[in-house]
Amino acid sequence: MKARLNVVNSIFRSDARSACSVSALRPLLGSMSAIQAFRLQASEAITMYAQLLASVFTGAMREIESRLLAKIVPRGADGTPAPVAEGGRIGLVFIGMSNTSQHWSSFQNLMADHPQRAPEVVLVNGALGSNDVRSWGSDDASDPWQHLDQQLTAAGISAQQVQVLAPLLRWGPYLWAYGVQARADGVAWPREFFVADGVHPTAAGPAQVADLLRDYYLSDSSTQWFRQ
Repeated sequence: MKARLNVVNSIFRSDARSACSVSALRPLLGSMSAIQAFRLQASEAITMYAQLLASVFTGAMREIESRLLAKIVPRGADGTPAPVAEGGRIGLVFIGMSNTSQHWSSFQNLMADHPQRAPEVVLVNGALGSNDVRSWGSDDASDPWQHLDQQLTAAGISAQQVQVLAPLLRWGPYLWAYGVQARADGVAWPREFFVADGVHPTAAGPAQVADLLRDYYLSDSSTQWFRQ
């Protein structure tokens, strides 16, 4: 049976209206050819439109995030809000394939006794080898969801207590880099971070990802529920 996870549907409606005026540019336009003036007006309009879209999108994402965060609270086995002392828990679940499982396992070990992790947060490694997004999304998929049910039981929480199915909130930490070429923060993926198949990581790979996950969950505005 598929785990019945709580899914939060957020609907954001926004009316955005903007007027673009070039009256302030008329003295400049008067000294230009018609084509130059048109290009300037078009460029100005495109810039303003892009800024408007960015503003609307940012506002929409903040509104959605705010509504989602309000739903993330400790819950009892039946899914209703409950005090931590009475079994209220926040289930944080990762699903995916073998690489996800390795990375999440490393993060679990790193955060097991971390003093900044809220005690009500339960980390569950639901990822299963050889089961990528196609397996999880297939109508006849059974193995990955049965595996997740087993992992939830082993962790001592119900499906109704799962509040975050990663990466539901935002993008999470950015894990990619251009191979051996390090990013500004020093993250790189040298060959020794992978086993012979070039796909699955050695212990060094998940350790690097675990550090990025830790930094994200302990600092991002969307993960306040994770911290105490």
